[in-house]
Amino acid sequence: MLTIDRIEEGIAVCEKGDGSFVRLPARPGWAEGDVLAEADGGYAVDEAETRARREAARRKSRKIKGRRR
Repeated sequence: MLTIDRIEEGIAVCEKGDGSFVRLPARPGWAEGDVLAEADGGYAVDEAETRARREAARRKSRKIKGRRR
């Protein structure tokens, strides 16, 4: 799996699990923070994993800010 760190001039800079980075041509609809999984010889957004990671980040942010909801 890869996580999109940023998109620069149509190139998605993605972090691998080991902390290294790879660059891929960005596809329409890809955004920073999306998790990509291999699919059909390329990569596609793993919607469930992306949602789970974003929710975990929101919970951590609320906890840091003292808003435990």
